[in-house]
Amino acid sequence: MAFLVERLEKCLRAWEDYWFLTSVANTALRATGKPLVCPNEKAVVNAPTFRKKLLNIQRQPIVYSDFLDPMKAHDGFLTRLPFSLGGWCQHSRRVYYLTEEIQAILNATSLKGVTWSDISFPFPVYALSLQRPVIDPEGDRFDFIMVTNYHVQDNNGRVLPGLELRFFCQQCDQYDSLTEANRQNIRNCIRNGDWEHVIKLVQRYLRKVDCIIGAHITFDDQRLEEEVMVTAERCYEGCDADIQAKMNRELAISLWDTMVRIVVGMCLYLKTLPSGSPHQSEWRPAPRSGLTDPRAISNEAQLCTVSSCYTLTRPERVALELEGTAEERKHYELSCHFRQGHWRRPPGYGHIPAAPKTVHVRPCLVRKDRLQEGELPGGAESIVS
Repeated sequence: MAFLVERLEKCLRAWEDYWFLTSVANTALRATGKPLVCPNEKAVVNAPTFRKKLLNIQRQPIVYSDFLDPMKAHDGFLTRLPFSLGGWCQHSRRVYYLTEEIQAILNATSLKGVTWSDISFPFPVYALSLQRPVIDPEGDRFDFIMVTNYHVQDNNGRVLPGLELRFFCQQCDQYDSLTEANRQNIRNCIRNGDWEHVIKLVQRYLRKVDCIIGAHITFDDQRLEEEVMVTAERCYEGCDADIQAKMNRELAISLWDTMVRIVVGMCLYLKTLPSGSPHQSEWRPAPRSGLTDPRAISNEAQLCTVSSCYTLTRPERVALELEGTAEERKHYELSCHFRQGHWRRPPGYGHIPAAPKTVHVRPCLVRKDRLQEGELPGGAESIVS
């Protein structure tokens, strides 16, 4: 079983390298009389102190404005990383590992009718590690999600809840961070005034950062009585036009839908598990690889495995694409179909609109008695809104 907490360490190193190289580039550009990449402030000058502040965050809060991108303020997957890492280190250091069975069940469970008031997040900030990656239209495989709850103030001074979901791609693990020898080589070139070589080194090392691929969904205005998927649709429509232009709308919403179903569905699912359930393991320290690094932010992380409380039949596993071949899935019979799961209120509370939806109705095969030996249920196209 692969635990992916080290991905946070990889991304932090990439963030540190990015701002080190930006600072070096500014030094070379100033020396040659050219415009700077960005002002020498905020993350450009403060990045070297961020790791130490993360490790001491329980004793002294971080002033995140010191670590912003001086040009873009909040934009960018990598440049916004300090907010997520800081919250994770301060509030939980927890990672839930979801098996492929529970992922498939949550993804096949509709969130129609589920509002934000129905959801209780286990921690203000935590992470999800997925056994089965979610693949986007470009083929990137996302299997790590950081969930961050925060608060924002609107123009009227009201404090509103917000939520950010950050998706980390498997490709982040390929990042090869700068060594101290690499940094010293750059410093030697600066000392010798070899500015042309300095720029070449900066460009070469910055290309490595391109493997840090991620995406994020931000819900800045959660309305407690609004359905979760309505909020997701509204937030997508509110995206910058340039962002929407880069994404196929249907494919983008499909990816958002999958991620939201997993994150929100897991919160609801955990509430259904009784205390001591074997489907939610005890918290245990994250396994380490290689030598112990006292400066690694994931050293104190803890992991919990969440598995499915349902035993899926083989036809159900084939329908959920957990096994079987594409050829097997072609032979569906329309007389029998696969029904999406959903969340409902507990027995006796169905007539109370404010009652939380805490009972999970599992996805299942409907009228499987109509199947012949070896047959699979038919499929039908549906639009989830």
